[in-house]
Amino acid sequence: MRRSGISVAPVVTLLSSSPALSRRAQAAMKALFCIEPRNVSIENHDDTLNSILSLPLFGSLNKQWDSVVSECLTSGTIMHFLSVKRKSETSVKHSLAILSLIGSGGPIIESVKESRILLAECMSRNALKLSAKQLLGQQLQAFDILGINGGLPFLRPADCESLATDVESINSKKQGLKEIAIPHSDDAVYPDGRTFLSTLSESSLHRPVVGLYQFKKGLAVRPLPTGTDDHFIPTPSFVFKCENMKESISIMRSKGVVTAKIGFSGTSQRGQIMVHHPDIPGLDLRLTDSIVHSSSFSESQEALLAGSLDGLQSENVLLEGGAEGREKAKSDPMTGVGDCWVEFRATMKQPSGFFKNGSKGRLRTAKAPDLPYK
Repeated sequence: MRRSGISVAPVVTLLSSSPALSRRAQAAMKALFCIEPRNVSIENHDDTLNSILSLPLFGSLNKQWDSVVSECLTSGTIMHFLSVKRKSETSVKHSLAILSLIGSGGPIIESVKESRILLAECMSRNALKLSAKQLLGQQLQAFDILGINGGLPFLRPADCESLATDVESINSKKQGLKEIAIPHSDDAVYPDGRTFLSTLSESSLHRPVVGLYQFKKGLAVRPLPTGTDDHFIPTPSFVFKCENMKESISIMRSKGVVTAKIGFSGTSQRGQIMVHHPDIPGLDLRLTDSIVHSSSFSESQEALLAGSLDGLQSENVLLEGGAEGREKAKSDPMTGVGDCWVEFRATMKQPSGFFKNGSKGRLRTAKAPDLPYK
């Protein structure tokens, strides 16, 4: 059935390091996951909105914000790539990071506007820091914008009236964006005192299984609490459904895309396929052929190592094994030169653990890496 111009679905806003990366990511998502680009010109449609995101924040610099939009035809999810226009991209570290996830009912142009206005209001409260970074020529990071939320992405669940029909329709589809898993810190709170998990729990979103919250058009959100001792927040995971796993893997490899299995067990042989594409950096992309939801989720090695010290890990810890691996083995400078002070020196380089308050209850330590032993 052909979709109308009205979309009652989530809007996922991603901070892109440059307009060029936004367009490359758009093209890659269309080629790999059938996420269709939409010709929506935000700047020309409403100059006032762009001025909210530029002049009040950056003064005479007059930075312009660029928005490009794609849409998942199955779930109706709108992918909004937001970036600052720069004169040069030579010093830019290319990455994508999630900024907000809101539910909106209306034309795509209006839904994207809502997202931009929400972020503009947030930025206006942190204008001094953002202006300083721009004056110094530094690249804006997601935490610079989300600092008032403790790094949490903006979350505004949608009203879920007439949910059952839409959910049954999306669950019967065999391709499209199925789920977004968003890691978050339990200690971080929004200005109103709520956490990421409590915001989802208090919403009217459908709950197909424990730990999963589903929007009206079918996209599911999975909150992933991080370990208390984690040094960084892992990247969000975007899980796409495919009709035939083997055929999809074959097509992706023919396009030069690297794939790797995750979550496969010896008994069920059911899991997901991780997809690595250079034009979609900063996101954990996955494929699944399962049309049902699961209460469990297989975290990547990066998430499992989030609580470990970098200086104590081999250069080859995250190396993909086998002939289909992402890269060849590296030469580790620490091999054979360790001593009894290695752990002490690594700890002093990252001393944050000494200053953590352990009186807030039992600490949830990051899980140990599940590595194959040789």
